[in-house]
Amino acid sequence: MQMRNIALTTLLVLSLAHSASAETISFSGRVDTVPEPLQSQIQPDMTISGFYTYDESVAVSDFIGSVTDFQMVIGDYSVGQDPTSVNGDISLKPREYTVVSVASGQPIGEYSPLLMALQLTSSSDIVDTSSPIPPPIEGFDNPLWTLDFSSGGLPLRVEGTIQSLAIPEPTGMLLAVVGSVVGLLACRRRGERNYSRNPNRR
Repeated sequence: MQMRNIALTTLLVLSLAHSASAETISFSGRVDTVPEPLQSQIQPDMTISGFYTYDESVAVSDFIGSVTDFQMVIGDYSVGQDPTSVNGDISLKPREYTVVSVASGQPIGEYSPLLMALQLTSSSDIVDTSSPIPPPIEGFDNPLWTLDFSSGGLPLRVEGTIQSLAIPEPTGMLLAVVGSVVGLLACRRRGERNYSRNPNRR
């Protein structure tokens, strides 16, 4: 029975490692600038919250096309990744981390959501260009979010500051924890086997 438990736990480890290619990162911040035609719904100093989900297994190249969901909530106004468009992108440079997607939501007057993005820049090389997980927010000098609207002419941009990022734990830590469970099960099995051989031993 214990061997079966170890085998099932090992399968769980492999399953979690496979699914770990998809991660969700949440963020929050504030609104800084709003063009006048959009101020009926969005005003400066409003709070913003949101998240994006990326899946490395569906990326076209590097992390292009890896963003499968992207959502922002600004006060009572919400916008999300356009489900009829292609997946969003993550772009990585040593000093810049960018997430961008085609946006979908209710129009504000004659202006409809066009593009949504996180644009995090630093004066030093802090971005690991081999990983879609961003560094801690404190490392960026200019952590911005943007939301562009269009009515067919020049776009209008709402933008603000990202104040927090909830970064997922590395997959290796998860595997280490589950691996410890496997080790404990194995030790327990050895202890039970030794007891069955020497039931009177204290």
